[in-house]
Amino acid sequence: VGPAISETNLLLCLQSFLALCQCHGSSSLGCSCKALHTFLYEVLFSAVPHPASLGLWKEARGQKEQDMAKRAISEADDPIRVDITIDVQGKAAALKNAQSSQGGSGTSSLEGFVANDLWGIRDLLLIGYSAIFMKPDSSGRSEVESAALQLARLLPEVHPYEPCRTAVKEALTATNDTSLKASPRLLVAAVAEATWNCLPGHFSELSFDAEFTFDASSVQDLAKDFDSAKFAKMAHPAPDVPLGLCRGSHWPRTCSYWVSMHRMAYLADSKSQGKAFLAAVVPLLAGGATLCNGCTAHFRFLNDAFLTEAVRSDIGTGFCSGAQCASSKAHLDEFRKCTSGNADASDSKCSALSVEKKDVFSYQDFLKTTLKQEMWPASAILVALHNVVTKSIDRSFFPDGRGIPVCLSQVLKAVSSELNSNKSMLASYSVDGSLLQSVQQVPGLGPLATPSCSST
Repeated sequence: VGPAISETNLLLCLQSFLALCQCHGSSSLGCSCKALHTFLYEVLFSAVPHPASLGLWKEARGQKEQDMAKRAISEADDPIRVDITIDVQGKAAALKNAQSSQGGSGTSSLEGFVANDLWGIRDLLLIGYSAIFMKPDSSGRSEVESAALQLARLLPEVHPYEPCRTAVKEALTATNDTSLKASPRLLVAAVAEATWNCLPGHFSELSFDAEFTFDASSVQDLAKDFDSAKFAKMAHPAPDVPLGLCRGSHWPRTCSYWVSMHRMAYLADSKSQGKAFLAAVVPLLAGGATLCNGCTAHFRFLNDAFLTEAVRSDIGTGFCSGAQCASSKAHLDEFRKCTSGNADASDSKCSALSVEKKDVFSYQDFLKTTLKQEMWPASAILVALHNVVTKSIDRSFFPDGRGIPVCLSQVLKAVSSELNSNKSMLASYSVDGSLLQSVQQVPGLGPLATPSCSST
C-alpha cells in the first residue's frame, strides 16, 4: 500500500481484510482481528492522511451507528498475537514512511504542544462524571461525580489555554441560577462543551470517528452512558485535525489527558491549588475515565493511598480498549503475584520486575509522605506517576520516539515556556526535610532512579 493507491483499490483492500477478520480472533485462521485492525486503522486514520483516507474516514464516521470496522474489530478483547502484531505494525510504519512527504507524525518530546491537544479535558469531565467502571448508586460513584464538579469549577484557574479559562468561567456563570444548581449533570455538560468550543479546532462529536455522547437534558441513564463509553472507548480525531504532542498517538484520549493534566497541574501549583486539583482528578481516573479496565486497575493500585475507602472498594463492570489494555491487566496480575508474601524468588518473571518494584514502592512511599503535607506538589506527583506507568509498558506498544521518561525540571521548563510564564516554577520544587528521602528513588524526581534527576 502506498500513497498512489486509488480510493477504490484501498476500499477493496480494506473490505478483503474485513472479510478475513470475521474470524474475530479464531485460531482456525491463525489471525488476530486486533492485529488486522492495527493495520486498517493506520491506513484509514493515520495522523498523516493518506490521499484517499480522509474521504473514507468521513464516510466511516457518518456510518458509525452501523458499527464501523474499527469498532467491530476492537470488540474482540483478546491480546494480540505478538508475531502478527510485529508484522502488521511494520507494514503500518512503512505506510507512514511512504507518506512522510505529506507532513510529520507526532513526537514524544516535550516540545510541540498545541492547544488542540487539550481536547480530552471535555472527556475527562464527562466520562469522569459518568464513573463508567463504578457501581450504580454507590457512595464511591457520588464522590467521583463530586470530583468532576470540582474540576469544572477549577478550570477557570487551571485550564492551560487562556481563551478556555474565559469560556469556562462564562459557562459557569451562565449556569449559576436556581434551576441549574439542582442539576450537576447540566453544569458539567455546559463546562465540557465550552472546553471544546474554545479550542482552535472547535471540536464536536463529528471531529472523531466515535465519541462519548452525554445527554445532559435527561436524568442519568447509566446503561446508556456505559454503552456510549464502550462504543467510544478508543476515539481518534479526524486526520485533518491539527494536533501537536498527541499527533500519531495510539491512545489519543489518554495522550490528551496526560498533556492536559501536566499543564493544569503546573497552573494549580502556581496558585497553591495542587491539592484541590489532585483531589478532583484522581477520583475521575479511578472511576474509569480512560475507558481501559487494565489501565484503571493499574492506576488504582499505584494510587491506593490517594483513594477514599468509598472509591477504593467500589469497582463495577469494566471493559478493555485493546491489546495494551489486556496487557496492562496481565502485567498488574503478574506484579501483584511477584510482590506477594508467597512469591517464588526463583521465578525469572519476578526477577525481571526488580526495577519496577523499586519504582512502584518509591512512588507509593512518596505519596504517603506527601499526603501528610499541607501542600501537595501536583506536578511532581504526576511526573513521577507518568514515568512509573510509562516504564511498565512493553516497548512494542510505543511508536518510535515515544515512551521516554522525563525529569520534573524538564516538564516545568517546557510548560513554563508554553504558558509564557514570567516566573519559573523550579524554585517551588526545591525538596527538603521529610520529603527529601522519599524522592531519592522516584523516577523523574530523584537522583537514584531512572531517569536520574536532581531533587533540589
